[in-house]
Amino acid sequence: MTPYQELKQHVHQHCQEVIQNKIATAKAGIGEVLEFLHNDSKSSAGDKHETSRAMAHLEMENRQMALQNLMKMHAVLNQFDPAKPQQQVVPGALLVTNHGIFYITISLGKLIVNQQEVLVISYQAPIISALKNTSIGSTATFNGNRYKIMRIA
Repeated sequence: MTPYQELKQHVHQHCQEVIQNKIATAKAGIGEVLEFLHNDSKSSAGDKHETSRAMAHLEMENRQMALQNLMKMHAVLNQFDPAKPQQQVVPGALLVTNHGIFYITISLGKLIVNQQEVLVISYQAPIISALKNTSIGSTATFNGNRYKIMRIA
């Protein structure tokens, strides 16, 4: 196993942990809103009370949508096998370029794994559109920068 294949597995595991933590936080947030609604139902009626309940219901909807999105991201991430080596810029690949390391799975942003900064992005990201289906040694220009693929894992 190459060092970059090993890094890819560590990055994938870190992504799993990040998503699981975000899911747990989202669930806890939903629980807080439910508790508020339960306690607020004991309050007296009135305009202020109704506005408070409406805001709490809106917050509940927002948190439930966020949780659903996180669950979808988790499902997408689970489709990738980090042990599977890639030869081209495709979903599931770890790219090492002259401008950084990219893991093409879901959009999580920058993560630090094994003292390496890795940008975890989706296959639909604009930078990846410029590099799609290319291989080691290929170059592409994005936002005025020339990206050269040095390694793919």
